[in-house]
Amino acid sequence: MGLKNKNIQWMVSAFDRGAGKPGAAKGPESLLKALNSAHISSKQVMFNTAAPEGNYSGTYAKHIESIIDINLHLEALVHNAITAGEFPIVLTGDHSNAIGAIHGFMKANKGMQVGVIWIDAHADLHSPYTTPSGNMHGMPLAVLLKQDNLSAQKNPIDVPTAKFWNQLKDHPSTLKPNNLVFIGLRDAEAEELALIDQLNIKAYTPELIAAQGIEAVLKGSLEYLSHCDALYVSFDVDSMDPSISTGTGTPVSNGLDFEQTQYLLKALINAPQVAALEITEINPEIEQNNQPMHEVVMQLLKPML
Repeated sequence: MGLKNKNIQWMVSAFDRGAGKPGAAKGPESLLKALNSAHISSKQVMFNTAAPEGNYSGTYAKHIESIIDINLHLEALVHNAITAGEFPIVLTGDHSNAIGAIHGFMKANKGMQVGVIWIDAHADLHSPYTTPSGNMHGMPLAVLLKQDNLSAQKNPIDVPTAKFWNQLKDHPSTLKPNNLVFIGLRDAEAEELALIDQLNIKAYTPELIAAQGIEAVLKGSLEYLSHCDALYVSFDVDSMDPSISTGTGTPVSNGLDFEQTQYLLKALINAPQVAALEITEINPEIEQNNQPMHEVVMQLLKPML
């Protein structure tokens, strides 16, 4: 079982302008080099290069025009891979890339119930109207759910930002709140928590994971999404505890340990509904003197490859 039995399509999106710290653009390449050294990524690799500099960037939606451009390209890559019967493993710089990847996944599975398992410390449910930073790696799920969260608005938005934000959300497919599960969520602002409560989104926090055990969390997640025909797994390395995940831009304490993470990824990859995996937010430029982040991810994936 595992990835050996899947028709894998490795994809790289070396784009990190959605993040607050530079360097995550080098994350996919570092992991890909490790995979190549281990003679793992012999199948075709598609590259999504960074969008040109100089595009519109608003205070509350930094580099939004570049993010639109890069995600349109990534949407096409994922759509083509899924329709060709391949299993995309999408290695991305920052989590804003998930917009295009999941749009492509939904487009390829048009007419089906599409679910997303979001393994992350963060909710990524901000919009330009609520963001404290303007960093768009904190907004992909708001885009996919088409949520402005205006009831919690605190930022004045100019006309160009509103225009580009609406353009980013304008997609034939919409992720349904009951088709989304968070695992590892522990760092969300009040505006995001209110939206989670309003939309009744399923979320496994560290407290629930500790109380129920990782096996029950996995079972509960898959049962909750059992009505979905296809599942997309988005794995942000900051879902893991900072004692393991040092090379990432926004580490948060009390995260998943290595064994929990490996169990989750292995079980999800073997789940029949799971048809794509994303790995994101590896930042080699801010690694401590611990094991490099790409090596940690390699060790996570090794039993499945």
